[in-house]
Amino acid sequence: MAENKTEVSFVRRRPVLSLLVLTALVSVPFVLFPQLDLAFSRLFFVPGEGFPATNMDILKTVREAGQDALRLAGLVVLISLLVPLVIAPARFLLAPRAALFLLTSLALGPGLLVNGILKEFWGRARPRNVVDFGGDLTFSRAWEIVNTCHSNCSFVSGEASSAMWFMALAMIAPLAWRLRAALAAFVFALVMSVNRIAFGGHFLSDVLLAWLLTLAVTVICYNVFYKDFGLTDERVDNWFARARAFLQAPFRLLLNR
Repeated sequence: MAENKTEVSFVRRRPVLSLLVLTALVSVPFVLFPQLDLAFSRLFFVPGEGFPATNMDILKTVREAGQDALRLAGLVVLISLLVPLVIAPARFLLAPRAALFLLTSLALGPGLLVNGILKEFWGRARPRNVVDFGGDLTFSRAWEIVNTCHSNCSFVSGEASSAMWFMALAMIAPLAWRLRAALAAFVFALVMSVNRIAFGGHFLSDVLLAWLLTLAVTVICYNVFYKDFGLTDERVDNWFARARAFLQAPFRLLLNR
């Protein structure tokens, strides 16, 4: 019991390090036994047909709904940042600090790390394109840098990363709703991610590692905006007030002529 309490305490005190350690632990079996990825994807593969889920309208709708949810969330965040820059003392659903946290974590996690770096430079072919599932490309294991795929590749999953980013909303939800919001975000990420595996778009390791890396980046951003640097809503509001005054200054000069 004491050991369990110590482990929980360490995770709470060092969440980023804990996530990075977990990422390494999850990576080990996929690196040492790459057939795990093939075996899991084979559950959704039918010889002669490929990945049948690709042709199921309901699963296509699920994927589109997930993409629309991300677009809507991004739009709300952007408007929440732009409105206070134009109208004082306006608010749009989110306080500026919350909107900055969400935008930064989205840009650095799913945006830069996943889609900008890993998917562009690791070169892993998607399941539906490898020889094992009727394609013409060579299978490669997780974390292996190859030139099999040249752009928007399989490692890691961009949509799984974007879905897990919704956990950032749970982090800033009211305390009474935080656990339920986190569970909802996890279920959303699970559905979206399994859907991508069923489509032959990603391997299991692509999804799991996308989740963990996205969570690590999100927690880092949360610490920056809510813990480590002493930022407060009032302080961020003052930044926006100065920015608003700077942006409105030319128009005031024109009106006073």
